[in-house]
Amino acid sequence: MGCRGVYEPTVSIIVPVLNARDTIVDLLDSLMRVDYDRDKLEVVIVDGGSTDGTQDLIQSYPVRMIVEKRRGLNLARNIGLRNSSGEIILFTDSDCVVPEDWVRKIVRNFTDSNVGCVGGTVLRYDDSLLSRYADESVMPVLRRFRKRKVLENVMPPLDYPAGCNMAFRREVFDKVGEFNEEIHYGFDEDELVERVCNAGYRMVLDPEVVIMHKHRGSLKDLLKQTFSYGRGGTLLLR
Repeated sequence: MGCRGVYEPTVSIIVPVLNARDTIVDLLDSLMRVDYDRDKLEVVIVDGGSTDGTQDLIQSYPVRMIVEKRRGLNLARNIGLRNSSGEIILFTDSDCVVPEDWVRKIVRNFTDSNVGCVGGTVLRYDDSLLSRYADESVMPVLRRFRKRKVLENVMPPLDYPAGCNMAFRREVFDKVGEFNEEIHYGFDEDELVERVCNAGYRMVLDPEVVIMHKHRGSLKDLLKQTFSYGRGGTLLLR
């Protein structure tokens, strides 16, 4: 009997960026260490017009950078989507660090052709007092799952993937459309996830798909981020 081939689709990693000089190098270094066939992997960085030297740092890495002066997280995600070619599209943020097995652990969930979306766990990058405070107060970012869940015909979903650790099969965008660019605050991705589930796709929440997230550098910035999530959540409830 012949051995089945390993499922190894082409993958695009899309990262929206804006003035991320202090965090982008750690992310890019981690992406360079990802264990996946480099001929099947591309990294697309969409920069929203950084003015702090972020673009110069990005240019020193073998990634594709697109500069888009119009701003908006979902706009950047859509631009990255339109300028990528992978069968599976992964999204993360410039203030994250990914482990070497991140791509493989996401991809294995797509062996089921009915799975349209995969999300994972977000852990804090360090153990500072501010990070621990964020763990306890800014829960929309730190989504954790105790066991693997396959959600089907559950609307609205019981849980959502975090925008900094999620992936989609490219074909779902052809069927349900792109990210809603009218949503400019937190929970930007949840509206798309609902459309994906409404279209009949399964969503998998896999606790072994882990990334580390760096929280805002000051309490003021963290509180502003929390306020933004609140505004975004309100928009989804309308």
